[in-house]
Amino acid sequence: MKYHLIDATSSDGQKMLELIESTPSKGMLKLLYTRRPNPYDSYIKENKNSLLKLVKDKQGEILFQVIVVPESFYIEGKMTDIYYVGGLRKNQKFKKDIHWTDMFTKLNEVLPNHEFYCSVLNDNKHAKDVLLKKRGNWPNFYEMCTLHTNIFTPKVIIHKKWDCVDYHIEKVKKEDWKQVYEFLNKEGKKYNFFPVIQDLKRFYDLDLKDCYVLKKKNEIVGFTALW
Repeated sequence: MKYHLIDATSSDGQKMLELIESTPSKGMLKLLYTRRPNPYDSYIKENKNSLLKLVKDKQGEILFQVIVVPESFYIEGKMTDIYYVGGLRKNQKFKKDIHWTDMFTKLNEVLPNHEFYCSVLNDNKHAKDVLLKKRGNWPNFYEMCTLHTNIFTPKVIIHKKWDCVDYHIEKVKKEDWKQVYEFLNKEGKKYNFFPVIQDLKRFYDLDLKDCYVLKKKNEIVGFTALW
């Protein structure tokens, strides 16, 4: 089958969302990734140069989608411009195999001479085996690093011996923003794939009024956002 990668539009958003939410990530913990309410608008808001490509059948049904987001990340402590591949989804109704070599060849035609990065759950053995298996006419994938995600439950346990007298949490004030960005980038560069933060408005539907900082004697030592 010949694949024709076409550009997605905002009107494809609902069908893209259905495809994104159709299958949770595999592993000991099932994670359902989403980009509500409209994935197209979300990715474009994140970066206006995002590449959103679809494969459709004759009836206009999305068979496959791939999103490539140009992004500036900290890698090994250095700001690096990369292309991050995400949103890889295949319609379960489409029983034929996707020829991944063709897909990446076509992406490389659009974005030549670039390195692509993606992340896979460590417990998703199948995906890792597919990507890392060496074969002819196949892009070279290399395992680079491990990312850790922490999940906090509503039940917060505070150690009785923790002295919190000098700490307090407050909403970010207008005069705090310069220090917030300095803090986020200073701490973020310690971790691979932490985005270079210049403006939090790039995060879709994030209201800056919902951002909080943890301060110790007026020095920002923590940051969080609820949205």
